[in-house]
Amino acid sequence: MAKFNKESNGYIIGFALLLTLIAGGVLTMLTLTLGPIQKKEIEFERKKFILGTAFGTETISQKAEADKASIEIMYANQVEGIVVNAKGDKIEGEAGKINLKKERVKPMEERSLPIYIVKGEDGDVAAYVMPMYGDGLWDNIWGYAAVESDKNTIKGVVFDHKGETPGLGARITDTEVQARYIGKKILGDNGEFTSVSMAKGEGQNFDSDPHTLNGLSGATITANGVNDMFSLYLQAYLNYLKK
Repeated sequence: MAKFNKESNGYIIGFALLLTLIAGGVLTMLTLTLGPIQKKEIEFERKKFILGTAFGTETISQKAEADKASIEIMYANQVEGIVVNAKGDKIEGEAGKINLKKERVKPMEERSLPIYIVKGEDGDVAAYVMPMYGDGLWDNIWGYAAVESDKNTIKGVVFDHKGETPGLGARITDTEVQARYIGKKILGDNGEFTSVSMAKGEGQNFDSDPHTLNGLSGATITANGVNDMFSLYLQAYLNYLKK
């Protein structure tokens, strides 16, 4: 019987192909097994963000840790997602399946915009939650902003990012930074769109200014990215809110 020469090219190539097939099979199995689990976790995170902007991120996070199923029930009973265009018209589509990253390559007037109407336990509207997507210093940033039933006062925001600098731009995920938006107004005294913006730097007092809040020291580009994202999307959503 002929013996394999472990130093021959044929043996090396065959062994490499065998390892490739085994590794590929393992990766395929992991993808098939973990893919649905990962998608479910991403979907749950989205629901937490939406409820968190309306009822407080800490409150919802604690509720999720204590009883994850309660978040699913709360979302199903109190959140209605719809899709609108920049003119404020309701259009076909499922809010939870709209990919803002893909939509943003289109002109704003052609985009599909998801919006979530969140109700309190009494059935009245507690907040309108609006997703948004933009650019930070190093990569994409995104978030949700909730306005109260007056369609003007910010009730809460949640921001996240892909690759901002820890301790600087990445602070947009800090609860303390996000809390600065609460109570600010997106409309001016005459009802015109004014938005809300981070100032350059920190340490100032903007309590009496309904449209400005402290920025991020050492992260001006990220803060400007948040400002641009906030203004672009809220102005588009405002046409629906006015109707």
